Amino acid sequence: MGRTESIFAGILLAAIIMAVAVVVLRSDARTSGPSQPFVIAEPDIGSFDVRFSGNTDADTCTCYEQAYAFGAKYSDISSDLYRGGFQACESRLGHGGAQAWTYGWSNGMTGTPGRKSCRNYMAQARAASQGH
Repeated sequence: MGRTESIFAGILLAAIIMAVAVVVLRSDARTSGPSQPFVIAEPDIGSFDVRFSGNTDADTCTCYEQAYAFGAKYSDISSDLYRGGFQACESRLGHGGAQAWTYGWSNGMTGTPGRKSCRNYMAQARAASQGH
């Protein structure tokens, strides 16, 4: 190989190494660091960002009502939207939060207006827990 070919081969090798380094660094940047809050903007529903107040009943209603709104619109229980909300409510409120999200989503899918209210859901949940 002549001197000219060696120079071009070196430049090509350097370009390949830089391209691989850029790909590796970009993929590491996406997977490392703190996780972002679960936020999905929907103009007709608003922004889903569970904001917990510290009041268990109010936070349970936030989970239920937001899940009802999304269930009525999307109805796909296998979606990332469902799983994200479920995990957010479960991590903050435990089993009760996860249950509120699930019932809210299911009731939203059926579209029954009488089940839209969190007050009705909370009354049923209390009655069920007293029955045990």
